[in-house]
Amino acid sequence: MELAVGIFANILILSSMYILIALGFALLFSIAGILHVSHGAIYTVSGYICWQLSQAAGINQWLALLLTVVVVGAFGLFLEKFCFRPFTGDFDRSLVVGIGIILIIQTTIVVTVGQESRSMAPFVAGIIRAGPVSISLERLVTFAIGTALLAILVWFINNTKPGLQMRA
Repeated sequence: MELAVGIFANILILSSMYILIALGFALLFSIAGILHVSHGAIYTVSGYICWQLSQAAGINQWLALLLTVVVVGAFGLFLEKFCFRPFTGDFDRSLVVGIGIILIIQTTIVVTVGQESRSMAPFVAGIIRAGPVSISLERLVTFAIGTALLAILVWFINNTKPGLQMRA
């Protein structure tokens, strides 16, 4: 029973991240008709940017995370305007562009930082024990942030003019 409760807690935590990733795919495909297959490569870039800012540049991890969001958001706007917008509605070409972006990003990462993985210190250290279940505080914070972002997105889609236009 203890193992089942621990597994269930981990499933909830991981699902909060996977739901946000899936929503990114779904919104882009339903609104713009673009199958953005390069999501994973862009997440990889954001991980390396956050690592570079926090570990190599010595910036506070939370500030590095916020700066990474801004940088990757600007990169996403660039990709949308110059790579995907010209092929909106053309599924095959947007798919080829996405695959090309994956190859460019992967090659750039291998050339610039190498193939070995990097690790960061936990953003939030510690473990919470609730009976038989032990959960790291970092995973709990990840779950809380994921749940908050999901709630904000649902509110945005249901209660704002751009959100209602997205649903139409």
